[in-house]
Amino acid sequence: MLAAAFTGITAAVVGVILNLAVWFGLHTLFADVREVHTGIVRWFAPPLEGLRVPALVIALLALWATFRGKAGMFAVLGGAALLGVAGQWLGA
Repeated sequence: MLAAAFTGITAAVVGVILNLAVWFGLHTLFADVREVHTGIVRWFAPPLEGLRVPALVIALLALWATFRGKAGMFAVLGGAALLGVAGQWLGA
């Protein structure tokens, strides 16, 4: 009985983490994210012209470093942060 309760709680936590990852990803990669309501469903529709290319490049480099380069979490986070700060300083 307790194991079933923990399974349900784990599923809920994974759902919340996934929702936050999608929300932060959309708001990082796109300058403007519009909320669209279709009946009872609410979803986000970013226009493609608002794509932030430097953020996309950093995200793709982080994905590559994680899965192909086998870099650790702190190295990937630190590298992405440095690239983001450098991009801001250079006006990208």
